[in-house]
Amino acid sequence: MSEGASKFNTSASMAAQEIDAETQFTAEAGERMSVEQVRELASILSRIIDTRNKELVALLEKQDELRQQRDASQATVQALVAQVDKSRFVHKSEGVGTKLGGAAAKATRSSMGAVAAMLK
Repeated sequence: MSEGASKFNTSASMAAQEIDAETQFTAEAGERMSVEQVRELASILSRIIDTRNKELVALLEKQDELRQQRDASQATVQALVAQVDKSRFVHKSEGVGTKLGGAAAKATRSSMGAVAAMLK
């Protein structure tokens, strides 16, 4: 571990310990709190929980969206690769010196260009 990373981990650990020390709830502290203070604490904790849950739901939705985009991209690439492979097979089966007709040649060039662009 580098010296910088070690210092970062140490300072992060110290910050976490300070937060724990500030937010640690003991039985002694609970005995000194009034009912109103306990209710206020419960309200604060409920708001924190609600906020964290909303953030978590948003992150999970974004993750699902990104997975769907990735799956769609993979399906598109697979379809294009299959199309290029088929075009190459047709080209080879027609003979080495044979040129594809205008529309077929254009489709092959177009699909190969699209695959190349997606793979970059």
